[in-house]
Order: sequence, then structure tokens, then C-alpha cells
Amino acid sequence: MASEYITIQSKDSGHFRAYLALPPRGIGPGLVLCHEIFGANATMRELAHIYAEEGYVVAVPDLYWREEPGLEFDYTSSDWQHAYRLGEAFDFDLGVEDVGATLDALRERPEVRTETTASMAGRRERPDTPVSAPREPGRGLFGGAGGVFWRGRRSAKESGGAGLGSREGPHDAGLTGPSEREAPGGLSVVGFSLGGRLAYLAACRLEGVSCGVSYYGTGIEDHLDEANHLSGRLVVHLPENDKFVPETGREAIASHFAESRNVEVYRYPRAERGFARRGTDSYNRPAATIAYQRTLGALKREMGPYFDLSRLWDTHLMHTMADKNVDAIMKGLVEAPYLNHVPTRTGGAGKEKVAAFYRDHFIGQMPPDTRLLPLSRTVGATQLVEEALLSFTHSNVIDWLLPGVAPTHRYIEIPLVCVATFRGEKIHRLQTYWDQASVLVQIGRMTADAQPVAGIECARKIVNEDLPSNELIERTPT
Repeated sequence: MASEYITIQSKDSGHFRAYLALPPRGIGPGLVLCHEIFGANATMRELAHIYAEEGYVVAVPDLYWREEPGLEFDYTSSDWQHAYRLGEAFDFDLGVEDVGATLDALRERPEVRTETTASMAGRRERPDTPVSAPREPGRGLFGGAGGVFWRGRRSAKESGGAGLGSREGPHDAGLTGPSEREAPGGLSVVGFSLGGRLAYLAACRLEGVSCGVSYYGTGIEDHLDEANHLSGRLVVHLPENDKFVPETGREAIASHFAESRNVEVYRYPRAERGFARRGTDSYNRPAATIAYQRTLGALKREMGPYFDLSRLWDTHLMHTMADKNVDAIMKGLVEAPYLNHVPTRTGGAGKEKVAAFYRDHFIGQMPPDTRLLPLSRTVGATQLVEEALLSFTHSNVIDWLLPGVAPTHRYIEIPLVCVATFRGEKIHRLQTYWDQASVLVQIGRMTADAQPVAGIECARKIVNEDLPSNELIERTPT
């Protein structure tokens, strides 16, 4: 990931540095990250690279330059006390000016797209419209005309319909062409704690801010009247346990924006200030994950970039199930991917372990008669959820599904749910869920009569709603 330090001229003729991280494509909307009281430290630089992977040109300004250029702190007790004193003395009016100067610097860079969604609304595709790109004649997702099943290279005519890789009409994207639609661009500000208040104030005071995102910003409740000047979107993340923002303040913020159409306020039960700060005691993964998804959702709605996650997922399935090409699979993943099959805890973390898993325990272990029937697909800003029906004969060892179990040569059908989280154009996390009890019943390792479980009936009812319900409830308790 390309990065450098740049020098920015302040409104009062001073100069300060900002850390700049560029996206993989080298061009994208602009984003200013405003640091906490700990300065533009390694945590903020790492976060800049994460947002850059999402497709943004990211700048992290040194907002302490007026006190001492280059100040940054760790999270030790002594550093915390020093950082707290600086935060207490911070001049937020000058800070907003420095954020504005950083936005101006981004606006002048050739890598930054600044045309807003509003100015492009009349001439671009909707964000939820697939990419239009040419398809190789006669070729669908797995080599046919768009096969509903994965089964070698079965075609749509053979399987009886359109499916995983096919789209009808003018939005037939196929697997060639760019994965990014025409993206508008813009400039936004995301900030944390001290930077969270700056992000809020910048969205209210500065022109041309597409979206402001505040993570546990202090003192916002004292500036609610400034929201009358908002021209873009605002997102506010409020942890439940925040000793610097009292409950009365959080309630005031939530109540003030309750009817606003361009402001989103989210509350996070049991989360503390700093819940999005990785590597510290305050980090709360569930809260941080959903807050990040909400942040990306707002940023993408206002300024892009828009990636065709459905097409990217189809490509991943093709390389995994049809081509069985580990190198091609890994090219579609981030540098530090996470793979987890939830019922069996098989997979891996990190590129080497994930590649080894695909090579040694997945590719080549799917039985010859394997079929994958897609049932539904839900696509969000950063995630894709696929519901599918997997069927096969257990004719060989399948490490990821039945580790340590010899082939039983029984036919099995399993409803699957795959959750793929993307970072930009690449898969970051992939988790797959299924009912392992149903699998064990089908291979004879568990007796359905003695347990509140079912076998192949679970899969059959997924595709046939007319099958009876509540049969387990109607059993006589034992």
C-alpha cells in the first residue's frame, strides 16, 4: 500500500504534516482521519491503510502541530496523562481550520475524486446496480451459460435454469471487466474522541464535506445547534459506557437527531470509549465491527467507491469450486484474510495458513457429484450473505466438513449460509455456517429419534415450503 508524508499549509500560514495512504487503484474519494488525544500514532496510520484498502485516499493530519509537531503517544499510563492534558487544552476552532486545510490539500491532489453523488445523480447507475461489462460468448459462471448448480461445468440448460453466475437483461456482468462501477467521489471526515468532535464540527462548519463520522466525540451535545448547517450526511457512534459523555449528553444527541433524515445516531450497549481502538483493553470487536460497517455504508452512499461484490463473490466461487485454483483464490483475498467454518472451526488466519488450508484440506476434497444450489443472496456495502444448498455423496474424506470421519458413502444435503466481508475489491473475512447435527444424522453418527434434531428433512424444507412443520414439537417428551 503506497503511503507518504505530505506537508499542508494552514489557514494562518503555518505548516503541518499529514500521513497519506493511497488505495490499490491509486485513485478514489478523499478521507480525512482525525486522531484521538494520542496523536497521529501507529494505530491511526494502520487505520489509514485499512480505509485506503476500501478505496479511499486517506490523510491523517498532525493536529498537535501547534503544540509540538510529530507528537504521538502509546496507551501507557504516563502517555495517557500527557495526552489527556493536551486534549484538555486543545483549540477546536483552530482544529477545524486544520481539518479544512487538509481537505483543501486532498481536493488539489490528482488521486482524489471530488465530484459528489448529488452532481452525478442524473448520469450514473444506482449504487445497487450490477456492473455492465461484456461476457465471453457462451460462458457462464462455471463455463456454461450460467449454471444454477455447481457441478463440474454444468450449463443452465442441463440444470434447468439461470443461477449463480447468470444475470438476465442488460446487467449481465459476467466475470470479465471492472468490478467497480462509475464512482462519484467526494471528501469526508472520520474522527475518534477528540477527532470525533472535530469530524462533527467539520461536517457542520465546512463546505463540501460529503459525510462526517464521529466515534465517541466529546462535547457534541454542546454544539447541537451547529447541525442546522449540515449539508452532507452525519454518523455518530455513542458507546454506553463513556465517562466523558454523560448519559444526559448521549440522550440529548439521540433526541436532537431522532427525526433527521441525514443523521444516523447509533448506541452501543456495554461498549466503552475507545471501543474501535484495536490492541487495547477498551476494544470491543462486535461494536467495532458493526460501527465500521455502518461507517462504510454511509461513506459509500455519499461518495463511493462502489464495487460489485456479487460478481467478486462469483469469481471466488469459480476459483474455489470449479477451477480449484489456490493461487487465483488467494489473489482475491486481502493480505491478512480470515477463513472459518463455524461448526468445525476449520480454516485459518493469515495468507499462508489460509492458502495451506485451501491447498491441503479443501481443494480436491469435494466429491465428484457435489452440487451447490444458490437460494438467496443479500448484498450490503461491505458484506455479502449467500444462502445455498450443498449436496454430495460422502465418498471421500472432507476435512473442512467432517474432519476425522472416514467416508460413509451416504448422500447428504446441507443448507449453508456464507458471510463474506470485503475490504474494497478483496475478501477480508469468510465465515460459513451449517447445522452439523443434521450432517451427523445423515451419516449415521447421530440418531434423530433420540435427539431434537433432523436429517435431510432440514434441506428438503428449505426448497419446499409445503413440507410439514413442528414435527419435533409434536413428539412425546422423554
